[in-house]
Amino acid sequence: MAEWKLETKMHQQVQSTAQADVLLHLQARLGEFSVLMTRDDAAELIVDSLYWPDIVVTGEGFGRIIRGREELLPVLSEYVGVMGRDCTWTMVEPAVVTDDAVSMFLQIECRHGDAQPSDHFCALYVWLRRGSEWKVIHEQACVGKVL
Repeated sequence: MAEWKLETKMHQQVQSTAQADVLLHLQARLGEFSVLMTRDDAAELIVDSLYWPDIVVTGEGFGRIIRGREELLPVLSEYVGVMGRDCTWTMVEPAVVTDDAVSMFLQIECRHGDAQPSDHFCALYVWLRRGSEWKVIHEQACVGKVL
């Protein structure tokens, strides 16, 4: 089952109650995302609910910059239902929080049911608030550990 874990030392970077509330809201959004990643049919729902249409994604092994919803959908479809079956998503400091943007690091560990070692990924998510809605505007991911 997908799991979300918030790094406990994150509060050291938070300057106000409003910033803490934003991080808790984004934590809940990522919790929804981690559950959706376990569903084979959820790629379109994830792209539309988590990412702005003008999303930019860069990642190790992609070979190019992914720009926009239409380019992201087929790429994410390859991972949904495969990567997220038994993964832990950990928010790692520092997080930079402003009124309209948040930058955060994530550590992702995906365990396999057999004797194979876990896969480790790290990601940088940049969230942007438009109106009252927060979505990811930039994602950068690579193989390895933040922690």
